[in-house]
Amino acid sequence: MHVITLGPLSIEARLLFGLIAVMVAFVVAGYLDKKKNIRLETSLWIVFLVALVAGRITFVAQFWSQYQSDWIAMVNVRDGGFNWIVSAVIAVLLFLVIGMKKPARAKGLLLSVGAGAVVFVVSLTVMSWFKPMAEVQIPAIELRNLDQEPVVLTQFKGKPVVLNLWASWCPPCRREMPVMQAAQQQNEDIHFVFANQAETAQLVQSYLQAEGLELKNVLIDTDAQVARIIQSRGLPTTLFIDAQGKMQSYRMGELSAASLASHLKALK
Repeated sequence: MHVITLGPLSIEARLLFGLIAVMVAFVVAGYLDKKKNIRLETSLWIVFLVALVAGRITFVAQFWSQYQSDWIAMVNVRDGGFNWIVSAVIAVLLFLVIGMKKPARAKGLLLSVGAGAVVFVVSLTVMSWFKPMAEVQIPAIELRNLDQEPVVLTQFKGKPVVLNLWASWCPPCRREMPVMQAAQQQNEDIHFVFANQAETAQLVQSYLQAEGLELKNVLIDTDAQVARIIQSRGLPTTLFIDAQGKMQSYRMGELSAASLASHLKALK
């Protein structure tokens, strides 16, 4: 996992570099706009926003069953739910339309977006040189369940595993717990494992009872071993691991019912 820590804030490298790339694209667009007066920034904003909205709408449509009972969740983009393929296609189509009408503006857009893309690719490449991302597997460590019995994480191999790192003091962890509980009950072919980070079994048990949560495979990671092994610096972090014990994807941050369903669909 490539995660960058900035003071108390932890952010995925891809997301951080993506934001920087967007900023670079707009800086280049602003420079070209002032130089050639071709309203480039406005066009770039239109392409960027329309592509994002299209990607979000497509994702909501794909997972409509999860969204239809929660209209607020549709606009809560913090769950990371976007169809990036649709966003890219829409962006290309808009470039073509603009290019047919305003060739000079289209050239400026390509230069701006190209500059951002170069920054994004170079940033990820440099990071991979200095800090290669090793293949993450389910850690072969022993934790304890709420009855203080030892549980080795590798015993869950044989089925796909959703490994959730959480803590009761973490607001987004608390918000996604009902979603996790529902998914665990609906997907018996997947092991959902909840590795609490650095809290006591008594505290965890009290929290679960107070919230009315009935979760299987709640484990206590007293020393936050799992977080260190997978190099996670933020909670919640959720790993999606195949039946052979290899990580297929991960999410650092809150999962909605829809974004969780999208990861589970890819895992199966």
